[in-house]
Amino acid sequence: MDVWNEFFAPLHCLNFGIHRDKIENVLWRIEHGELDNIKPKVIVLHVGTNNFQNSAEEIRDGILNLIDVIREKHSDVYIVVPVSSLFFAIIHYQRKLHLSVTFSNL
Repeated sequence: MDVWNEFFAPLHCLNFGIHRDKIENVLWRIEHGELDNIKPKVIVLHVGTNNFQNSAEEIRDGILNLIDVIREKHSDVYIVVPVSSLFFAIIHYQRKLHLSVTFSNL
């Protein structure tokens, strides 16, 4: 939180992140008013890393769905999706796949 307070808070940024949230949790909050009554210029959408039980394709589709829902509410907002969101989601998926193949061979 110190990094947030030092570097991002002075830029008048709001942090809506919740520890261990998955894509579906963020989607529910957005659909139920989380982004209502605010006018953001930029939204950083850092999600997907906790969806390690989903396939890479499901994570991709979930992120794209979130972007569509955000655009419905804020058509002019600039949306940033850090590469690490997708990268770590794919790593987790590959790790899970490797472990399941390894255990099935025992």
